[in-house]
Amino acid sequence: MRPTPFLFRVFIVLSVLFALAGGIVDMVLLSSTPEMSALLRQETGNSPLMWLGFFIALIICVAQILGLFFFKRWGRALALYVLAPEMALSIVFMQEPWLTSTLAFSLYGMSWLLLGAILVMAYWTLVKEHFERA
Repeated sequence: MRPTPFLFRVFIVLSVLFALAGGIVDMVLLSSTPEMSALLRQETGNSPLMWLGFFIALIICVAQILGLFFFKRWGRALALYVLAPEMALSIVFMQEPWLTSTLAFSLYGMSWLLLGAILVMAYWTLVKEHFERA
């Protein structure tokens, strides 16, 4: 299959949908039992600094997705340069207890795999020409 701009955009949309579906699955499955609901309600030390970091990361992720979707040169660079800190933060958070279902973990994994395919398409296929024109 030849990488096309349409396929590139489909991968972006699927990556976002898989990540959102994983979050929804976790919310539904983990809150369905009383034991899990009690674990989720426990205070985990949500500080204002943590929320600030969350909103900054959210803004960067949305900008990255929009930049890639609309073939902006800065979107491609942002996606590449933010990938390493995203992975590092994921590893830091995985060292602490992390409650997720197998289905949600698989959906998150599909989202990350698609992100890898998106980056490959953005830098090493004919799709890169669309970024160079922007």
